[in-house]
Amino acid sequence: CSTIDCPVQNKVAVNYAVYYRDAIVGVLNICYNFLDIQDYEKALMWTERLADLIRGYETMLDARPDYAEKQWARYYIYSATALEGAGRENEAAEAYLSYQKTDFSQTAEGKNLGSQYLGWAGRWQEAADNLANMDELMKEYNTNYSLEHIQKTLLKKFEANQKAGRIDSAKAISMNIVAHLDSAITPSRI
Repeated sequence: CSTIDCPVQNKVAVNYAVYYRDAIVGVLNICYNFLDIQDYEKALMWTERLADLIRGYETMLDARPDYAEKQWARYYIYSATALEGAGRENEAAEAYLSYQKTDFSQTAEGKNLGSQYLGWAGRWQEAADNLANMDELMKEYNTNYSLEHIQKTLLKKFEANQKAGRIDSAKAISMNIVAHLDSAITPSRI
């Protein structure tokens, strides 16, 4: 067939999975933000949209199974957190069990992510255990001590250890916060 008559010759290979990955990242951010402001019903609505996107991603020929597994893990932990916040504790616990079955949940990043649900569920010992590797995660992502980092991670680690009755650990964390607070405040003044 000629080039005009033969659509196969004019076909351009398109990596559709990349569009799904971009959409997944956007929806993950939306879920995270709704959890952050404690709007659990909207977070649940968006986690379901996330599940739809992950399912769509998995059908793409160029989909990576490791990427899909990580996103399913995030789906489970965001669902668990939203369900716990919405007072649906049994469903939250089931979603958390599904999360724990993923490889991602055993990584430093995964343990950090799981600690939010554990804290909201009042499972302080487990939350403190999960946050014990925070220094490892900071090194992995080359994170510095910013005000946001202190607020979103170190204070969470302090709270988990304090509520778990680990007073010596809580004191050490508070001293770490105090030691880095001034250098974290300075850039915000500029």
